[in-house]
Amino acid sequence: MIDLSALTGPLLVALDFDGVLSPIVPVPSDARPLPESAAAVRALAEAPDTTVVLVSGRALADLAAVSGFTETVRMIGSHGGELGPGLVDSDTAVLTDEQRALREKLALALADLVEEAPGVTLEHKPAGVAVHV
Repeated sequence: MIDLSALTGPLLVALDFDGVLSPIVPVPSDARPLPESAAAVRALAEAPDTTVVLVSGRALADLAAVSGFTETVRMIGSHGGELGPGLVDSDTAVLTDEQRALREKLALALADLVEEAPGVTLEHKPAGVAVHV
């Protein structure tokens, strides 16, 4: 158990998910937090005056699904492009129309590049596109 009794004042704990709480896995949707990591995050989230936030390149909905954490852990997805409940009024990506158009142009160009590459997949995210190899 984590002893936070020596701390005074509010505490913010910000953690990445992939490679920190969960091992890197070949299929991103298969990622899950290690049991010990999940227990530590839950203990921190229940501590007085403590806010725990997961910050990830994953889309916000994907981060929530694979992490398994409830509303006691706040989340930021898409490298800061999506702010989850408790952080702002909306969980939509904060891209301008011009940025959304550029993201779509990039996605089309990347799709052509990875289409015939074995073992390479394209992941569409609210604020970007990821190539997994």
